[in-house]
Amino acid sequence: MAEPDAGLLAPGKIFHGHYEVVRCVSTGAMGAVYEVIDQKTLRRRALKVMLPGLVGSPEMRERFKLEATVTADIVSEHIVETFDADVDAATGAPFLVMELLRGDDLANVLGDRGKLSPPEIVLVLSQAARALDKTHAAGIVHRDLKPENIFITYRDDGTPRIKLLDFGIAKVLASGQHAGMKQQTINLGTPPYMSPEQILGEGTIDHRADLYALAHIAYALLVGEPYWLEDSRKLESLYTLLLHIVEGAKEPASVRARRYGVELPQAFDAWFTRATWPKPDGRFVKATDLVLSLAQVLGIPLDARPMTSSGDWDLTATSVRKLAGGLYRPPTPGAPSSNPGMPAPVPPLPPAPALRSPGAAPYGPYSNAAMATPAAQPAKKSNRKTIGAVLLLAFVVGIGVAAIVLRFSGPADATATTPAAGGVTPTVVAAAPEVRAPSSAAAPEALPAATTATPAPSSASATTPAAATTGKAASPTTTTTNPATKRTTKKQTGYDPLREL
Repeated sequence: MAEPDAGLLAPGKIFHGHYEVVRCVSTGAMGAVYEVIDQKTLRRRALKVMLPGLVGSPEMRERFKLEATVTADIVSEHIVETFDADVDAATGAPFLVMELLRGDDLANVLGDRGKLSPPEIVLVLSQAARALDKTHAAGIVHRDLKPENIFITYRDDGTPRIKLLDFGIAKVLASGQHAGMKQQTINLGTPPYMSPEQILGEGTIDHRADLYALAHIAYALLVGEPYWLEDSRKLESLYTLLLHIVEGAKEPASVRARRYGVELPQAFDAWFTRATWPKPDGRFVKATDLVLSLAQVLGIPLDARPMTSSGDWDLTATSVRKLAGGLYRPPTPGAPSSNPGMPAPVPPLPPAPALRSPGAAPYGPYSNAAMATPAAQPAKKSNRKTIGAVLLLAFVVGIGVAAIVLRFSGPADATATTPAAGGVTPTVVAAAPEVRAPSSAAAPEALPAATTATPAPSSASATTPAAATTGKAASPTTTTTNPATKRTTKKQTGYDPLREL
């Protein structure tokens, strides 16, 4: 991929009325790719514009148009989505507007790291194979598979997601509106990954040309260099190199890899020979079959879903995370939005505090930790029952004590203290409780009765004659007065008041 040429469209330029150019991302054989902002939606997109020197070529214009529509009917997360395609009236240049990818292409990743691990390679190629199976089923051959056209972007969970790029020289096998392109683009491609039938310009190129390229990509990722790199350095011309490629790989792949310090299993040689066989009939039939066989050779277990009737398969999320290795990028919480005009993501909630151990202060045995285990639940219920029973018993006892107090407590009459006349010492007489008539409905009075003092004779008690009114023998009596009722109660020695009722 050529170096970016920012001079084609300057940053800040408005292209086609509403695409604001941010920067030039890259330039290729057919066009330049820019990061732009769609002023209608404020979304960032990738704008691919045909190079000015190619605008006048009808063939290149047709090929550029093909890239916009060739995968329109294919639904796959591993194929770049196209949103707009037109010819700019101001410049006369055809253009495409596609989703803007965040990440890097496989060629740059390989250049930075030297080589990838077998699990990473299986993951990358398995996703590419899924997209290839769908395009091949639609009668489309990419014909220019190489590390530069395999882009690594990332999902929200940090796992890598592969995107296939540049279907500009794709071949449509079915007859139709693109049938005229068949013979005009038969020999395009990149030499280290071109199949023999592409080099020879045969008209029978089919999807197995992509499988040939996929096998050479696998070797380059494992070793760090394409298989044909040594031959390109030794041979004098590109034409000689192409003729050498047509004859097929003569040296076992494991032997050549050993010179680069890479040990490949012996089974890899048989796999590579079949995958890159000079004649298409000797190769794998499906891209997914090729990758599954490679995984077995490299000893990488694939947690594949059951095969469907169409032969499709996929990896579970657990396997993707496990195989990603160094390609995994942990998501950054609260990272600013890449889309201007949109609010930044809501930062994540802080982590919950750690639970305390059972019985730890200040929470005690009813801490969250104690209640978090099933064993603590019966103890919790038992404690609640015990506390409830104690409270109920205390309530019942309190009610009983109150009833007894109310039953036996009445107007507490105090003793009558009478100062003695003439300096005689007063005599203290116990007061009798007040007796009410049966017809009285009033509640017993609880207020204490005050004592009344009466002068007492020299005898031990004050006496009054009772026979004058009752006609009975007189008996000595004592009197007390309740201040609340102003009533006087008499008490006779040896006399029962109930007999008078």
